[in-house]
Amino acid sequence: MTPLLAPRTIALVGGSPREGSVGNATIKALATGGFAGELNIGNPRYDDVEGFRSFPALADLPESPDLAVLSVAAHRMEQIMTEAIRAKWRLKILPNLHAPPRNIDARSHLPETTTAL
Repeated sequence: MTPLLAPRTIALVGGSPREGSVGNATIKALATGGFAGELNIGNPRYDDVEGFRSFPALADLPESPDLAVLSVAAHRMEQIMTEAIRAKWRLKILPNLHAPPRNIDARSHLPETTTAL
């Protein structure tokens, strides 16, 4: 249970600088919510997101995270999950399964999308 309740490292796949996105809201919740471990972002579009280093591929992360939060579009989920399994990541959370529709600001749904954190 330690990787879920007290992870040392978290990989947020799909972290984004885009205000209102689930990925951005999750980064801000971790940064302001007291998470003291290492947060790595997986997003090939950016080198840095909200002050955290971003990696283009899961295999590029410096280590296997204790906890992976997969915050990607549904059509990319299977590919990302396959990569995470190949990388032998053990614990994965899928917050986008309950993501709000695109026309609704994700910040208003943050508590329900990050309950497992």
